[in-house]
Amino acid sequence: MHAVFLLKCWFEQNQDFFKAYKLIATLKDSTPGVANVTLETEHYLLDINAWNHGTCLDIQILELKSEISVFPHVGECETLSIFQDHLQQLIAWLKNKSQKNS
Repeated sequence: MHAVFLLKCWFEQNQDFFKAYKLIATLKDSTPGVANVTLETEHYLLDINAWNHGTCLDIQILELKSEISVFPHVGECETLSIFQDHLQQLIAWLKNKSQKNS
């Protein structure tokens, strides 16, 4: 399996979550070996990029009000399991932020 495939699977598997938490979720994969997922909430814009080369994963979270960005992960993942862990941590983060903002 490759990083782009894993990101696409994660995106498809979490559609119910995205809908339940009222996220605007888009997937772009028009370039071979690269995929991008954008998640929009009322307070945040998340940009997730995956590359097959080097099993790279970049996650950027922009707080819309302050315009401050954080990067919970940038670069190569040592294993596909670590790659998947970063994506699952993002779901936990979104759940936590949603509860705090409700």
